[in-house]
Amino acid sequence: MGKGDRLTNPAKEVMNMAKNPFKQLETIKIAAQKGRRITDCFRLLYKEELWLKALERLQLPKSGSYRTEAACLEEIRRSIENLRNGAYRRTFFASPMKGNEDVKPFLKEFLLLEAMRFILEAVFAHRISSAKHMEDSRAPFAALLRVKRTFGAYTWCIKGEIASGICSRQLLQFVGAKIDDRRFLYIIKKVLASGILKHRRARSFRGLLERICFSELDHFVQICAENYFRRKEHFGKINYIRSGREFVIGLSCTKQLARSLLADLEIFLYEQLGFSKSESRVQLFHLEKRVPFLGYEFCRLKQRKSGHSPERARLKPAGELAGPTDRKIILLIPDRKIREFARKKGYGLLENGVISHRKKLIHKTEEEILALYNKELKNFAQYYRLAANIHHLDKLFYIARGSFFKTVAAKRKSSVAKTAEHLRKKGLRIVSRRAVYFERSTYGSEGGRKPALYPARRLIPTLRSDTEQRGYRCDEETCRIRKNSRH
Repeated sequence: MGKGDRLTNPAKEVMNMAKNPFKQLETIKIAAQKGRRITDCFRLLYKEELWLKALERLQLPKSGSYRTEAACLEEIRRSIENLRNGAYRRTFFASPMKGNEDVKPFLKEFLLLEAMRFILEAVFAHRISSAKHMEDSRAPFAALLRVKRTFGAYTWCIKGEIASGICSRQLLQFVGAKIDDRRFLYIIKKVLASGILKHRRARSFRGLLERICFSELDHFVQICAENYFRRKEHFGKINYIRSGREFVIGLSCTKQLARSLLADLEIFLYEQLGFSKSESRVQLFHLEKRVPFLGYEFCRLKQRKSGHSPERARLKPAGELAGPTDRKIILLIPDRKIREFARKKGYGLLENGVISHRKKLIHKTEEEILALYNKELKNFAQYYRLAANIHHLDKLFYIARGSFFKTVAAKRKSSVAKTAEHLRKKGLRIVSRRAVYFERSTYGSEGGRKPALYPARRLIPTLRSDTEQRGYRCDEETCRIRKNSRH
């Protein structure tokens, strides 16, 4: 290899990096991690490869003339040309958009959002990587299980909930602190003012902006943990869990220190994130009282006085933290949620046992009505499968069964008793709570697999809590044999 080849190889690599936008994104990610401000983000939007990758992310249906490959490619080239000649100020996000509009007239806007998403993910990768797992579909159950397994050693809990996920003014400050590109920040400002983030196609971009905002909250709590408990390891501990817009902070400290942290958190939410008191709600709870979180309520069981002895206290390891380290956290279904669900779906009123029929379902067939009832009840019961008081859903299923019979009776213009008897003979019944089927991966009260005593037998999944599960259920034939043997 000659001397000229050695000099030309680095130049070729630089040219390839300039042509390939994804290599430039990797360079941006490294520079942002080192604390540098990123420039020329707007020029990355000139790359056609970035728009084609954004088109794959958008996952448009393959029906319709404007969604053909040639039409989309033509739209991409036209959009890039508008960005080059400065016409983006009047061509992109010119008209306000509602959440239920078609994607056809706004195709270029959604493609631009996906292309910008690549850039923002590269710039804020070091800040949102730790919080990315908090935004997926399984995040609520993972957060609830972490609360159940780890919050037994804490005394106080700070519960926070944010109503609106994005504050435009503060978000522009966060992005402007990392990106030094006037044209790119102008597009983000137009995105926030256009209302396009309400559309379901822009859900991923809106989720990214929320993660950028909440990453500042995660960083602030981490700093508070270091400042409050770094030199007081024998005095207290802190545990922070967030899922979406709700978060809980477990504290093992004095009430005065917990109130001090609560005051600092309220000031940060108001001054740094720009949320008013009506948009963000932060409260302090003792863990022996019920704490609302992600539609559930959790609390710590009271310690039994009869279970302690002087001999057991002397055997306690030296250096162990003083406090309720052996307490158990239980997850509960709020009765208010059950009442609201029954009232919202039109089943009736659980307070006084009034059962109602649903007029809007009379035009459907009986099979369709039954499928709708079962789907609603299964979804509700599966979400609360981690609760210890899941048997409280029995009254909801009873009210739903009566509502189903009344709805079909109104459709047939017959009495409820005759309709119920005829539906039972046909086999059209509302599913029971114990018979609600869900996947084996979510079997049990903690969402994990249960070891089978008899691997050859088929286990029947049930919606029973950990307080109700005693032993293992076998197949129907074995249950029938046991039942006959008792008689």
